[in-house]
Amino acid sequence: MALVPLVPALTLTGPGGVGKTRLAVHVAHRSAALFFDGVCFVDLASIARSEDVSPTIVSSLVATVGPATGLDEALERLAEKRLLIVLDCCEHVVDAAAAAAAAITGGCAGVRVLATSREPLAIAGEEVFTLDPMGAEAMELFAARAGAARRGFSLTVSNRATVKAICSALDGLPLAIELAAARCDHMTLDEIHEQLDHRFALLGEGLRNAAPRHQGLARAIDWSWDLLGEQERMLLARASVFSDGWTADAAFDVCAVESVERSDVASLLGALVRKSLVVARLDAERARYRMLDSVRAYAADRLVERGEQVVVARRHAEWVAAVLTEIANLLMSSREADGATWRDGELGNLTSGLAWALDHGGLDLAMRCLRPVLWVGHQLPLLDNQWSNDTVIGWRDHPDAAYLWLRTARRARNPDVSRDAAFECGRHDDAPLHIRTLAHVNAIRIRRSTGWISDTTENLTELRRLAEGSQDPRVRFHLAWGEFLATAYGSDERKGRAARLRSEAEATALSKGSARPD
Repeated sequence: MALVPLVPALTLTGPGGVGKTRLAVHVAHRSAALFFDGVCFVDLASIARSEDVSPTIVSSLVATVGPATGLDEALERLAEKRLLIVLDCCEHVVDAAAAAAAAITGGCAGVRVLATSREPLAIAGEEVFTLDPMGAEAMELFAARAGAARRGFSLTVSNRATVKAICSALDGLPLAIELAAARCDHMTLDEIHEQLDHRFALLGEGLRNAAPRHQGLARAIDWSWDLLGEQERMLLARASVFSDGWTADAAFDVCAVESVERSDVASLLGALVRKSLVVARLDAERARYRMLDSVRAYAADRLVERGEQVVVARRHAEWVAAVLTEIANLLMSSREADGATWRDGELGNLTSGLAWALDHGGLDLAMRCLRPVLWVGHQLPLLDNQWSNDTVIGWRDHPDAAYLWLRTARRARNPDVSRDAAFECGRHDDAPLHIRTLAHVNAIRIRRSTGWISDTTENLTELRRLAEGSQDPRVRFHLAWGEFLATAYGSDERKGRAARLRSEAEATALSKGSARPD
């Protein structure tokens, strides 16, 4: 924090409850010796109108410059002073605070401004320091506050994991951690952790002498929400549907509906980042945005209040269906690594979107999401091993039923079930040929697996019939791989033929046109 005397204005930004005021006080105390005329603290949190900013600053400067009729007169007297002025809590009067800070730094060479705000002042000479939530030190803060609430509390080997889980769930946000730790006077750590799904009820009261905006976790976020424009509120509420962050393209597809145009999304995201409600990660090819979990939970409640949760959840699931299809195509191409990177980055959204589609989206949307997942198998591991096809009501009569028969052929423990499922898959003439042939390859794999060594004639014959004449590299790969699996046992001659077939299959696989059987 030695930057304070080196720049005209330093603004500490960050979400509500992250500790901006506390840090500003600490910095001011440590820097006081650098300023011959001391430090002046200006509390702007209690004022409601922009026109009250200048009078509040003038009033706070009385001890330094004496009574003044206005800010201009006070600044004339400050011209020869060496002073640090702390402007605390500027966000709700940011325009007036910025104008005052600019006047101070522009007219008083020896005066520096240290401001706290949930968004930058955006003035010349300003340097912005974004205060991030706490890391490992969050557990120490929890232990200190819990010890104040319950005599004798300390971090131990047995409770450390739970304390860490609580701090992580609360995003390392000091205000939330302190509120949670205070509950140790009447709750166990496990009870606190279990109740974090209802965090706003659990953390609804703070210290009586705390600032109103810090009287509970919800109030801290209320303060930021109330400062947003209507479009900003819409976008923030809708973006809560993303379980693990999002890109601008995703926001275009999911959130740009009714009063939020696609052309507005980029600027709205920028505004939410500047106002410390959204975090932007800029270390990849495309910016990725996310909210703290507490902000996301708050925004999700607002989405429900607005009656948009179903519409937005459906748009999210439709977006997931499209993304899953693109990822599956990449995974089955020479760009497999790109597909894997995309899959890993969106895994939380893919999982939640698929789950919503299966539970609430209806048959067609559920099948659109399932198609790519069932095609590529273990490369898109979004379904639990115990998941049943019959979870999807009416799937047998759907045009994409072949994909679910493929899953049965691929995962059946009984070779006869796998054989029959492959034939059921093959009867769907409208299904892609590479899906129908893949089902038979998987049936052959299961029938020849260790412990079974069952006859593969039926499936191999049908595989050959389906693949006859096809030039699709995926189908040719399946035929070669099925032949290899069916002949990989027995005499040396059969093993030699199997080795040649395997080489042919592997060579065909270089085109990456299909999934290798699981």
